[in-house]
Amino acid sequence: MRVREVDRADLAARGISEAELVRQLGFFARPPAWVPLDRPCGVGDGITQLGLAEAARYRDVFDEGRLAGRCTIFVPASGAASRMFSGLVSARARVDPMTRDALSSAARGGDAGAQGALDFGENLERFPFFPLLAAVMSDAGLDAHALAAAGQYRPFVDYLIGDAGLGYAARPKGLLPFHGSGTGSRTALEAHLVEAGAYLGDASGVCRVHLTVSAEHLADFERAVAAAGEALSRRLGVRFDVGLSVQGLSTDTVAATLDNTPLRDVQGRLVFRPGGHGALLENLHQLGGDVVFIKNIDNVAPEAMNGPTLHWKRVLGGCLIVVQRQVHGHLRALHSEHGEAAVADALTFLRATFGQEPGPRVASGPLAERRSFAIARLDRPIRVCGMVPNQGQPGGGPFWVRGDDGERHTEIVESAQVDQGAPNQTAILAAATHFNPVDLVCGMRDWRDESFDLRQFANPDRVFISEKSFGGHPIKALEHPGLWNGAMADWLSLFVEVPPETFSPVKTVNDLLRHERESELG
Repeated sequence: MRVREVDRADLAARGISEAELVRQLGFFARPPAWVPLDRPCGVGDGITQLGLAEAARYRDVFDEGRLAGRCTIFVPASGAASRMFSGLVSARARVDPMTRDALSSAARGGDAGAQGALDFGENLERFPFFPLLAAVMSDAGLDAHALAAAGQYRPFVDYLIGDAGLGYAARPKGLLPFHGSGTGSRTALEAHLVEAGAYLGDASGVCRVHLTVSAEHLADFERAVAAAGEALSRRLGVRFDVGLSVQGLSTDTVAATLDNTPLRDVQGRLVFRPGGHGALLENLHQLGGDVVFIKNIDNVAPEAMNGPTLHWKRVLGGCLIVVQRQVHGHLRALHSEHGEAAVADALTFLRATFGQEPGPRVASGPLAERRSFAIARLDRPIRVCGMVPNQGQPGGGPFWVRGDDGERHTEIVESAQVDQGAPNQTAILAAATHFNPVDLVCGMRDWRDESFDLRQFANPDRVFISEKSFGGHPIKALEHPGLWNGAMADWLSLFVEVPPETFSPVKTVNDLLRHERESELG
């Protein structure tokens, strides 16, 4: 590729080097290698199942760390809500008129999308946003209750997602009503603050929360945090310390045409796109935290159903702190002692806790080589990940992965990273017993209590390539290694089984109905 002067100016404005541009373009012509799966993780083989006594001990340990002010939660919240409503948009385009009778007829014919739209229409008044929707429709001279009773659903979709109404399709998920409450409704942002306030406050009552948001909605989030934080602080008896950050331009990635040439706009300038949630590794690194929980903005339960989630947050946090102490103890011993005992103890710990051990050459090699192996494997960021028994939900799963050196370690792997043309690999993928609900707690400081440079522990080759559109034409888009996939590929990972009750995702608008029913049962 010939780099033009305008390209150099655009790269400089983003803080992207020419070498990085060339590296990114290389992935289009040479797609990333598949992640070689060895076997799925299972209970007792990569996934830990905790007993009651052990879980109680971890909760106590976590409370010590929490009171000491060590804990923060990091919530990726920049995603738009457009996918939540894509099923409604599709049904609106196919079923006209969008009425109860027409949708019922299409659903009986096997149209799953029509059935979803019918469920939406039949339960309109159960959604937490219904009062707001009814009000904006009333301003336009429409009676929402009468239309709902008559089975006329098209206006609700129009005013829910369109600019003339609530415009939710263009809003971030974090600012949408997710749950009903005694005062009306509660947004996903507010629900996360309620959850964090129940388990994260330190001895001074400070609760630290960090959200990554899109630049275009930063001001909206600032206003929402100011309003919700003040009201919830009074009710929960904590003081929220909420930080907001945006995805840096330096993490944007170049796009390409289908024949792998750099994509340019009508002015001849390179087209860049946001680099996916893996780009947030830079935000996480800049946070400089100690014990940091990570959870998606759309995974939050109604307050009445928070019990299991809060319990397991404390358990996972305590597990992280205990394992971190053990890791740091071995590293201190390895750096202060050079005898066989410290090395043997460290290698035994690595094998028993993380399933890692040196290959035959290192294992039979000199003491200095085995010591170097133990230090290199232990001196890394640590994460404890909650894993839910697989019930058909989408998302990555825990697997044993083969490294280039023949060693095996655990990783969270997405199906898109697996060679679907290799029968042995698809069989391993299909045999997974657990999946990753993005329920992580991370230890981000080393044995000297200094922050790790998280960027040094990512696998830069674990990128994703997907097909998007630009100007009505298909293009190739590049995403950085996923935040909890390739971006953490070289972390020490411990997987712990957690119950399904801790996972409350909102991927479609109808998932909010499940939340409302859970809240009523609670």
